[in-house]
Amino acid sequence: MGYLEKVNSCNRWTPSRFVPFTVAGVQVGWLRLDRGFAPAFGVRAYGVHVNGFQRRKDGLHLWIGTRATDRMIKPGKLDNMVAGGQPAGLSLIENVIKECEEEASISARRAKRSIAASVITYACERDGGLRADTLFSYDLEMRRMNDQGRPRKSRPLN
Repeated sequence: MGYLEKVNSCNRWTPSRFVPFTVAGVQVGWLRLDRGFAPAFGVRAYGVHVNGFQRRKDGLHLWIGTRATDRMIKPGKLDNMVAGGQPAGLSLIENVIKECEEEASISARRAKRSIAASVITYACERDGGLRADTLFSYDLEMRRMNDQGRPRKSRPLN
């Protein structure tokens, strides 16, 4: 058993590789690393999060997702509507579109309407090292549904 397995920094390989880039979004293509190993190497990881919401008479309502039960971190817990690591070779909006399709069956056409909202940077200590993440947060207004779960025709907002 290798060092990384011993310190539990990566229990399971993740399917995506990422290229660290600056907050300005300029990619540097000299490093491709499984994102599960980022804390062990002291590398910042990047991801996108999409907050789904609806405007209703009583205010804004958020769409809340539930994490899959086979996830390494917080399986089965509540989460953003859509979230995922930033892989190499995709722009932020391309990744938002990909993650929306994969995680929430949201069409590319709708996902393209996502609006960049904020950048969140944090660090926390883990058994495998310091986890430093930058999350690019997007907001996406969702259509209202009728009683049968089908989209209602959009109405102009006053």
